[in-house]
Amino acid sequence: MGGPDDVGAALAQSSVFAEMFDAEQVGFAEALAAVTESKRTLLKVGSRVPESLRARVDFDLGWIYRDWGDVEKAYALQSVAAGALRQIAESPLSLRIVETSVSLDAIGVGRHEEADTLLRRALELRKLDSAGSPQKVAYGYMFIALNLVFQGRPDEAERQLDQAPAEQRYMSPIRALIRLEQGDAAGVIKALSNFKSTNGRNDSVSDLLGAATCRLGRHREGLSYLDDYIRRQTPLVYEHESSLARARALAGQCALSAGERARATEYAAAARRAFTAQPGVSPFFKAPLLELEKILSVR
Repeated sequence: MGGPDDVGAALAQSSVFAEMFDAEQVGFAEALAAVTESKRTLLKVGSRVPESLRARVDFDLGWIYRDWGDVEKAYALQSVAAGALRQIAESPLSLRIVETSVSLDAIGVGRHEEADTLLRRALELRKLDSAGSPQKVAYGYMFIALNLVFQGRPDEAERQLDQAPAEQRYMSPIRALIRLEQGDAAGVIKALSNFKSTNGRNDSVSDLLGAATCRLGRHREGLSYLDDYIRRQTPLVYEHESSLARARALAGQCALSAGERARATEYAAAARRAFTAQPGVSPFFKAPLLELEKILSVR
C-alpha cells in the first residue's frame, strides 16, 4: 500500500522470509532474494532510515545464511548488526534473540569464548522472559553445553545439561553427541532410542547413529545411516556446510574400516573442499577429516 519504497513493508518482508526459511517453508534462493530486495529498498531510501533498521535486515540476512550453512557470512553480518540491535532491544526476549543468534554463529566459526559469554548472558535473559516455561530455559543450558562439546569438553557439557530445570525431548541429540565425544558409542544409540529425526535441515540423528554404529564395528549399517544423512542434507544446505562436511569425513572413516579405501578417499576429498571454502569454521567440524587423512597417509 505504501509503494515500492515502503520501509515498513521491506522490514516485514525481511522478517517473514527469514522466519519462513527457518521453518523450512521456503527455499534458500527465495528467502535470500526477498531479504536482499528489502535491503535494496532501505539502501534506496538512504540516510532517512536509521542504522538500527538496516541492522535488522542484515541480521535477517545472517540468519538465513546460518540456517543454510554459510556460517562465516552469517557471523560477519550478525556480529556487526548486533551492536545496533542491542541498543534498541525493547525486552529481555528481543535482546536474548540477538545474543543467542550471534552466539550460534560464533560457535560455528570457532569463537567459543565469545559464544560462552553471549550464551550465559542469554541464559539469564531466558530466565526473565521465560518464567513458567522450563522448556525455554532448558534451551539456554543446551546451547552452553553444545559450545562446550565443540571445545572438546563433553564432561562439562553433561554437567551443564544436568542443571537444566527439566530434561526435554529435544535434548536427546546433544546427549548423544556428548556420549559420542566421551567414546560411548552404545550410549549414543541408547540416547536416541526414542527420538525421531526431523528429516529436514535440522536432522541431528542419522549422522550420530551412523558414527556410533561404525564405532561398534557394524560398518555397513553405520555407512547406511551416514549415506542417508548426506543424501538428504545435500540438496537442503550449502554445499560446503560444516556438519555435512563432518559427516562425510566420518563416513570416510567408516568406509576405510570396512576396507573401502577408494570410497574413503572420495569422502575425504569432499570434506576437504568444504573446509577449503570455509576455512574459518570451528576445529570441531574438521577433526574427523584430520583423523581420516592421517589414517589414509599411513595405510
